[in-house]
Amino acid sequence: MIIIAGAGSGKTRVLTYRIAYLMSQGVDAFNILSLTFTNKAAREMKERIAKIVGTSEAKNLWMGTFHSVFAKILRFEITI
Repeated sequence: MIIIAGAGSGKTRVLTYRIAYLMSQGVDAFNILSLTFTNKAAREMKERIAKIVGTSEAKNLWMGTFHSVFAKILRFEITI
């Protein structure tokens, strides 16, 4: 799902509840990727999701800024 909307329109809330709903329906957190433009939005979303589904489940989410998530993927996939 892609949500494109202006500031203050509720994007973070929509994504937070959508991710929490998917997890409550049995979707593994490792199968969810959530990309944001700011660290603040990513941190806020993860905190909100942790309150809904629990901290242990929320820690397994792939959530962050475009740069941080892709840097993490590159670190996992590096071969020397």
